Amino acid sequence: DILSASAFTYTFPNAGYDFKSETNSTVAQLNSVIGTDMFNEARLTYWWPKTGERQPQPKHSYMRYFPALGWFLGVGEYVSDIRDAQLAKALDEIRTLRLADGGYFFVMGTDGTMLVNPVRPDTEGTNLAGLKDSQNNLPIKEMMDLCQEHGQGFVSYMWPKPNKDKREYPKLSYVKLFEPWN
Repeated sequence: DILSASAFTYTFPNAGYDFKSETNSTVAQLNSVIGTDMFNEARLTYWWPKTGERQPQPKHSYMRYFPALGWFLGVGEYVSDIRDAQLAKALDEIRTLRLADGGYFFVMGTDGTMLVNPVRPDTEGTNLAGLKDSQNNLPIKEMMDLCQEHGQGFVSYMWPKPNKDKREYPKLSYVKLFEPWN
């Protein structure tokens, strides 16, 4: 349960510890997610602003009370940080994949920014939406439009071959939108 509150206090069972919030942000209703008194632990998802930011973001946390020490320990991670780490790992893996014929995979954001291009790493991080081929076509824009309209499909265009001269050759790419990561 998520609620908006100007202030709340939660006392953890048998811990003698009060968690207090005096912010106007959206927070989790902690007393609905605390584990049993037997374990004095909690796994919860709640909204909390990152340091230096005002806008609350979803965060996962695990907390546990250690009665013998009188300590309450916890760890938390913002959902966006988890997502970003997973995306970076996936992009690193994709960068190493090759097809049997020497072909490769590339990954591009829905805004036209190249995220992975193993044969042209210099293009990574660059928005290529306005890039024209030798036929004056906008292949990256065509890919973006195709994915927005149909989710997937083939695009034919002219493109230089890796490790060859600067001439462009006909190329056919299959593109597919992966919505969770845009």
